[in-house]
Amino acid sequence: MMFDLIDENSWLRGQVEELVLTVMDEENNLVDLTDPSITALEFRVKKSAGDADPPVLSLSLGDGITPRDQTGVNRGLADITATADQTFALGAGLWHYDVLLIFGTKRKFVVDPSLLHVKDVVNFP
Repeated sequence: MMFDLIDENSWLRGQVEELVLTVMDEENNLVDLTDPSITALEFRVKKSAGDADPPVLSLSLGDGITPRDQTGVNRGLADITATADQTFALGAGLWHYDVLLIFGTKRKFVVDPSLLHVKDVVNFP
């Protein structure tokens, strides 16, 4: 599976952050995200890269990840939404994120661990 995250890798702390997820198979075909063989799809933010560190933020299908209508140009697309409370709780700094897909019994990182910069909002008087 391949994945494309359409957004820069920085968020503002305390703001709603929305991302678009595209999932394709090895032949670059868009994957139907309502396929019953998909048992999990998770966007995870961690202090360090890899599976050993538990996520401090985990968004999953139906809870932060919403597949678009899986027909036509929307096939393989999903919206990822982190709430203002969730981004505030992360705190400012460098974090690591990945996306995990479980398709049947196969566990795949569709996004390898990558950096996410959470920035504080600066308010001027």
